[in-house]
Amino acid sequence: MSHAIVQELTTSGRLVEFIGQAAREALEPLCGTDVTVLGEAELPWVHPPVGIALVTVVDTSGGGFQAVVWLGGELDALASVAEVLLGERPDGEDEMLQDAVRELTNILAGQIQRHLASVGLQMGLGLPVYVSGAKSLNVGASLSSGAAVRVRISLPDQPTLDVGFAAKES
Repeated sequence: MSHAIVQELTTSGRLVEFIGQAAREALEPLCGTDVTVLGEAELPWVHPPVGIALVTVVDTSGGGFQAVVWLGGELDALASVAEVLLGERPDGEDEMLQDAVRELTNILAGQIQRHLASVGLQMGLGLPVYVSGAKSLNVGASLSSGAAVRVRISLPDQPTLDVGFAAKES
């Protein structure tokens, strides 16, 4: 059932809408500024971003459904957003940057979880993990049903990030 819901959302374009709404709801209050959805982005498995945080998602109804929510981008974009949250710019991919990106991804995953619950998907969230300098993300082989959007945050340097959701094929 869960796989069918994700497939219908993906085909209809509603998954992209849900991800865009969740990105705005998660990032705007934390950054204190507008977030603009620029359009669809590719799933990050082919060209992984410099930094990415992922949260595992599981079906709490016992259906075996598995997915991930992610937020990723170039180091400067991640540092710009982290600076707003932390009050100081992180020094490269230090622990401060990683913590901020993981927390943002956790909040984003909660917003996506809320949107998907409105169409019948009951999901639990795992802990976010941060992958730095990824040359490849091996999770992509089985997580091909999903969507991503690119967002721009109205900060002085106009950082862009990719956010998304992808489910494991049944």
